[in-house]
Amino acid sequence: MKNGSSMEKFLRRIAPQAIIVLVLSLVMVAGAVVFQYLDPVLAKQSFYEVIFFEFITISTIGYGNQYPQTLHSRIFSIFFSIIGIPLLVVTLGNFGKYLTKFYWKAYGRFYSEKTQQKLVNDIDMPGPAITLLYSFTFLFGFIFIPHSGESYSVDDWYLSFISFATVGFGDKIPEINTFGKFSMVTTYLLWGTILNIMLITYVTRWFSQLFDRKPYRGRDVEVLIGGQCITVSEITSLVAEQFHASPHQIRAMLHDIDEIMDDIKPNEEAETDQNSEIIVQ
Repeated sequence: MKNGSSMEKFLRRIAPQAIIVLVLSLVMVAGAVVFQYLDPVLAKQSFYEVIFFEFITISTIGYGNQYPQTLHSRIFSIFFSIIGIPLLVVTLGNFGKYLTKFYWKAYGRFYSEKTQQKLVNDIDMPGPAITLLYSFTFLFGFIFIPHSGESYSVDDWYLSFISFATVGFGDKIPEINTFGKFSMVTTYLLWGTILNIMLITYVTRWFSQLFDRKPYRGRDVEVLIGGQCITVSEITSLVAEQFHASPHQIRAMLHDIDEIMDDIKPNEEAETDQNSEIIVQ
């Protein structure tokens, strides 16, 4: 029963993401067919090169070496971007969340007592961890990613940065003249964009905490317990079911306990101070 429930919960989480990835893939394939039909220049390119052009478009990198050159393909590129950009952002953002949860679960294998108390949805991967991933990613690009600039030089770091930051000046362009290079470069850029989204989220959250903003509702926050994520709302429902009470009653009780603890704390501090005075005397 427990295994079935875990599988059902897993499918509920994975299914929406799988559907988004499937829709994005279909949009990319269909878009490539339409682009090659509407644009004679793109029609001369290989199918995977047109896919790369689409990815560069909806990721907003836009190196500028590939672009629609007919009126109809330009009009189509507008509608394609309106659909593709949100799909890609949502997809990569979700992958970033999964990567963050994987990090905390892996961390919890070694430091379970500390990790179980962390709010998985309310915190991001630590800045040093993101920086470390960035470092390894840039190192990989430095060694393996082919481009139009000088290899094993500042151009390698420069290309990675302007690509991940979606600046894409166009002075340095990755080479995708074979399917193998296309696969490696596309995967590299996808991974780098995910890290970039995670970094932006981390910095945004840091500034939010700096100004004491609370963008999330407490009941929607997830807590890692026993290697599984469960929301505060679900915990409340489970406790309510166990004691045959309503979730509202449980929340009210927790609120009362919180107030009682606040009242007890000053009294305990006062007693501690009195005991200290007695000992001194």
